[in-house]
Amino acid sequence: MNKIIAFVIIIPFIFIILFNAIMFFDYSYRQMTLKNKVDAFVYEVKLTGKVTANDYIRFKNSISKLANFDDSSIKFYKGKYDNGTVTINPLQASCIYNIGEKLYKDNKDAFAVQVTSINESLYSKAIRLFSGGLLSNEKLHYKSIALCRIEAQ
Repeated sequence: MNKIIAFVIIIPFIFIILFNAIMFFDYSYRQMTLKNKVDAFVYEVKLTGKVTANDYIRFKNSISKLANFDDSSIKFYKGKYDNGTVTINPLQASCIYNIGEKLYKDNKDAFAVQVTSINESLYSKAIRLFSGGLLSNEKLHYKSIALCRIEAQ
């Protein structure tokens, strides 16, 4: 009887915990790598003051290795930097950054990138699968936001 309990209850429970741990590690690693890539891209813009079409394509290709991103899931914003505070309002049309636009330190310009994956993460799918539908509305996407002040002249 004890062997039956072990195979019916304990072994599947251990499998579920192990599977969730692997999915969480995958989610954590991809999220961390995405944040590093976005930070590196923003740092390049901080130094150059501009995003070229080639920079955008290279950035999009590098983050697309982690998850699915398209043009609508990558957003660029510009704003103002004043006394240690960056002010960017994504709802204003004047804050949308156009590729190729030059930003300057003298204008106290700031730059921001927001990326959100199209598909939900595998970890999110695993949690919803093993929760029995209790968390059906909760979806985790890979997301990252980075901003900086411009140092280019």
